[in-house]
Amino acid sequence: MSFLRLLVALALVCICTYPTFSQIESGTLILVHVFRDKIVVAGDSLVRPVFVAPNGTAKILDPEYKCKVFALNDKTIFAWTGTLGFFSGYINLSPPWTPQEVAMELRAEYPSMPPDQLAIHWANIVVERMNEDVRMSFPFRQQMDATARREGPSIANGLFVSSQTKSGLEGVHMNFSYDLSDFFAPMSYSTPETFVPTKCDPFCGFGEPQVFLDPIVTSEVKTEFSKWDGIDVAILRRMIELASKYDKTGTIGGRVDIAVLPRNNTVQWIENPNCK
Repeated sequence: MSFLRLLVALALVCICTYPTFSQIESGTLILVHVFRDKIVVAGDSLVRPVFVAPNGTAKILDPEYKCKVFALNDKTIFAWTGTLGFFSGYINLSPPWTPQEVAMELRAEYPSMPPDQLAIHWANIVVERMNEDVRMSFPFRQQMDATARREGPSIANGLFVSSQTKSGLEGVHMNFSYDLSDFFAPMSYSTPETFVPTKCDPFCGFGEPQVFLDPIVTSEVKTEFSKWDGIDVAILRRMIELASKYDKTGTIGGRVDIAVLPRNNTVQWIENPNCK
């Protein structure tokens, strides 16, 4: 009997760890600016899907353009960057999922939950699913390992902004890291950090903000800011356009989505060509 159980276990391992394929979507630039009475979230729309074959070889597919800034309800904005989610072949036992689907389901279940608590609930589910997927899918693990080696342990971010709080407006951010030395649970998340005006001045960048460290880009940014009388929603669009122009990673581009959430008010879309 024990020998039979061993054969069944080995068969399950073979089925679970070698799917027909695994697909990962990554790349993004999200900018956040915190005014005294409103928070603005802007994002590009370029997504670079990565096809991972059963032997672990990866191929970057043609770019796609998708919404990365979401209104979970009329008082909550959600955005994410990096490598999160799972799209697998039919042999794999792990179902496909996306981070925005998890966030939308949670907000529907907990319509009045503050953003810091919502972010923790969301992160717990995302981490659990990511760790299960890397255990169940060998190609997925190979690609995640390669991403962490190439980009460092910090591989993703989640952002929640809500006017359903005692103060009437609150935004939080959390970072996801991937530990190559942890075989069973490499994915973890940090404690949510609150957005504050002094920290996001002129803006907070998530995903691929290092493009702004390029001296040429820095010079153009200074020139752009000199044209504006203070921070305005439109300048965030311009910053993403500059990032797309000078990006060397091939992960920033497409039309820009911008959402604004005023204190004690509802989500206002300034531009949403990808989120309709």
